Amino acid sequence: MGRKVFITFLGTGKYKECIYTYSNKESEVVTYVQTATIKLFAPDFDKYFVFCTELASSTHFENLNREVGGKFSKIDIPEGVSEEEIWKIFQLVFDVLEENDEVVFDVTHSFRSIPMLGITLLQYAKFIKNIQVIGIYYGAFEKLGRPGEIEEKYPNPESRKVPLLNLTSFSVLQDWANSGSQFITTGNSTKLLQVTGESIKPILAESRGKDKEAVEIREINSLLEKISEDFSTNRGKNFLKASSILKVVHKITHLEVRLLPAFKPILEKLKRELDNYRVNDKNNLLQAVQWCIDKELVQQGITQLQEATITILCKKLNHEYFNKEKRNIISSYLGFGINQPEEKWKELLTSKDAKRVISELKGIDNIEDIAKAFQALSEKRNDINHGGYLCKSVESKKFKQALEENYQKLKGLL
Repeated sequence: MGRKVFITFLGTGKYKECIYTYSNKESEVVTYVQTATIKLFAPDFDKYFVFCTELASSTHFENLNREVGGKFSKIDIPEGVSEEEIWKIFQLVFDVLEENDEVVFDVTHSFRSIPMLGITLLQYAKFIKNIQVIGIYYGAFEKLGRPGEIEEKYPNPESRKVPLLNLTSFSVLQDWANSGSQFITTGNSTKLLQVTGESIKPILAESRGKDKEAVEIREINSLLEKISEDFSTNRGKNFLKASSILKVVHKITHLEVRLLPAFKPILEKLKRELDNYRVNDKNNLLQAVQWCIDKELVQQGITQLQEATITILCKKLNHEYFNKEKRNIISSYLGFGINQPEEKWKELLTSKDAKRVISELKGIDNIEDIAKAFQALSEKRNDINHGGYLCKSVESKKFKQALEENYQKLKGLL
């Protein structure tokens, strides 16, 4: 467990007494918004940091720290009026954060660039220091009106009710964008499932597992995890059947998003990539190879393309595609047998099945072209699976090039 940390910036304005409200909670009459956010959201934290310019410090720090009971550690910062100074502020804030901190951030005061800087910094710290952002809050004092009118409109500080806005969702939105991009770009669903799971967990807890949309999203999560694992581990039979893919497409189509609006566009983008799968359709296997190419899953793509070729030929010849012996016969014939006289095939030709399958393969018009592409893939598959330790290993970039070229050839031949 990391520390619980509260961070904020102090401005130079003429702050007036008021009561800050959030949902059905409210603070006592305070001058500084930080006093309210600490009371409502961070009462017993390990560290409280306030970042102040020289003017903000001389104008307000002592009064602020007195109002919060001396909790704050003060960090001096420059004005932030140049790019160099903004980066200095970035570094100063980043340096106070430690691994696994849980952070509440009050963004109310200081220059208007500071909230943007702060939210971006917290996102960066999530990645570098594994922090968790548990709250971002803004005191909307301007709701009371112009500064010169407030005392006239609200002479009694107790009548000045100022809402605290919860901006945590903007940090979560960045998580959605990053995790969604990772899944669409790489096919790895880990981060997306984590963000989604964290978002629906409190909803499921509050509804005791009965919220229909949250349950649907949880089921979609399980299917996405299964699909992601299938691609990373080359589950070709699952691509052919397309059971999980068709289920998730159906669920995405009928999902009415009320709880997680940022999730639906990600799912819609994913759905467009999976829309053309059909039950037991050979084209599923070629689409799976295209997925591997798009997601830079080169090793999986090479393996999948060779095994898809064997499977499609099995189906074309009306053989069971999961029959190991027949797959071996087709693989051997495509891999080297097509270039050899039959007397060199004595061991392979001992069974009637082998003779029949090879005879059927010879009857396919473009079998020689299929074999050439298959053989080109065999060399790369062997090299990549042996980790580049073979004598004739090739440069890394050659693998994807070979995959893409032979995919285009075989897609037109099969």
